[in-house]
Amino acid sequence: YLLPLMRQAGFASVFLGIESPDPAALKAMNKVQNIKTLPHQTVAKLQRNGMEVFGGFIYGIDTDTRQTADLIVDFVRDNGILTAMTGKLTPMPHTPLYMELKEQGRLLGGVDARNNIDETDQFQSMMGAEQLHEGFNHILSTLFDPKALYGRARDVLDRVDLHIFRGR
Repeated sequence: YLLPLMRQAGFASVFLGIESPDPAALKAMNKVQNIKTLPHQTVAKLQRNGMEVFGGFIYGIDTDTRQTADLIVDFVRDNGILTAMTGKLTPMPHTPLYMELKEQGRLLGGVDARNNIDETDQFQSMMGAEQLHEGFNHILSTLFDPKALYGRARDVLDRVDLHIFRGR
């Protein structure tokens, strides 16, 4: 219903908080709105309607493993998403996640809970610090490799029915 109206209004891009390509992870994060549809179908539908998709992903939730990093990279590549913003799970103060990790004794003191892209661990990850860092670095180095970026840029041009400079 909204897509033709968005196209008519001149929308050229949309940010989707995809969070994770793993349905089990989405259930664990209580992201029920993300389970109602298949993310790859939503991305494709937006692209067919002339909108580039910017994807947001979270890495480091309790169900994640090192292989989850590969799933994120594969999802971004396979779905023609040029701009993929991935951050580590960040327990912001006064949120249910923060309170849960605090009750479990997994929060690490003396860290800035507003930064989800630096090397500082803010909590004890279930996968372990080494795998968390390895996976996160893999996501960043793979997605921001110039050859990969240019390849995804070509994919966007092939997939997105660009409309912004056509019509009225």
